[in-house]
Amino acid sequence: MVSGRPTRNLNPEVEVDFGAVFDSVTLDLGERWGWRTGLGWRRYVSPRVAAGLELFYESWDPGQSDAEMLSSGGLPAATVFQPRSESRNYGVTLRLRRDW
Repeated sequence: MVSGRPTRNLNPEVEVDFGAVFDSVTLDLGERWGWRTGLGWRRYVSPRVAAGLELFYESWDPGQSDAEMLSSGGLPAATVFQPRSESRNYGVTLRLRRDW
């Protein structure tokens, strides 16, 4: 079985923590669309139980965040931002399902 579908990450964020040097800040990456495709196999091992295997690939490109002010002890000290990046995941999903 071949599958494909769009994906969307909701409220993606990156928390930046420099320890004691700067106060922590959260960067908003913006919601964007991605996609996932897979090639799967399923077999019933009994009338109510199915086993399956899926090889998949998914892709998502988070956006660049806005620059956020870093502070040290409450005083402005620098700025930080998340540059544009790419997320690519390959994997295997194993399934065991029972129908009631």
